Amino acid sequence: MSRRRPGYEWSPEEDERLRVMWKFGYSIKVIANKSLPNRSYGAIMQRVRALELPTLTEQRAKYGSPEWRLIEFELLSAQLTKRELAQRTGLSINAVRHTLKQCHEHVSVVGKKNFENVYRLGKRKSAPFE
Repeated sequence: MSRRRPGYEWSPEEDERLRVMWKFGYSIKVIANKSLPNRSYGAIMQRVRALELPTLTEQRAKYGSPEWRLIEFELLSAQLTKRELAQRTGLSINAVRHTLKQCHEHVSVVGKKNFENVYRLGKRKSAPFE
């Protein structure tokens, strides 16, 4: 007999949100707060194991640094400044600056907003990277 409580099954939408956020390097704590507020840390960790998602070490080897994955995930949907990226990802502004410099071949400056550079994914020859 199953010990699961009714109504607590994982939906395909929850599984997909978990897969995407896990791939982009979000911690379980952030996933629980942002994307799956009705799931506990333990429930998410158990689901990560059940879905056989890769460990952090395996992810780094395949996808690069977790910081870059967080920044890339946010830049998929919007053009953002370093400060906005720091707020959305939970990284420090210095970590965002350092990661953008390391991954400059994937990011371009598209303009200014309140005296800060605005970044987007992809290269653009007309705007220099700073």
